Amino acid sequence: MPLNTNPQAHLGRVEETNAKESDGVHMSWEAILTLSVLVLMLVALVRSWLPPDAAFTGGLVTVVAVGVITPEQAFHGLSNHGLVTVGAMFVVAAGLRETGALHVLVTRLLGV
Repeated sequence: MPLNTNPQAHLGRVEETNAKESDGVHMSWEAILTLSVLVLMLVALVRSWLPPDAAFTGGLVTVVAVGVITPEQAFHGLSNHGLVTVGAMFVVAAGLRETGALHVLVTRLLGV
């Protein structure tokens, strides 16, 4: 693809873009909905209306159900091995705590 070396070639497009931007901020319904969901999640977390997992899951389900993102995009972050490892550690820690094995382990290690 050849490069256009004329410095004036794109000037008209820049002026046209700046004119559109100066008309004010126009957001799509997807952006407005996403910002609304984020604000609602933040308020729910700060006021302790919901536990964090319910707030985040509810926000994710909302943007997927309305069609802002696809399910593939929503779960793409789970392909990160680090995230899956941390999630698995939470499951193991909860199991150890619920069975009482964590108390036995801490007692033996710390001698408390």
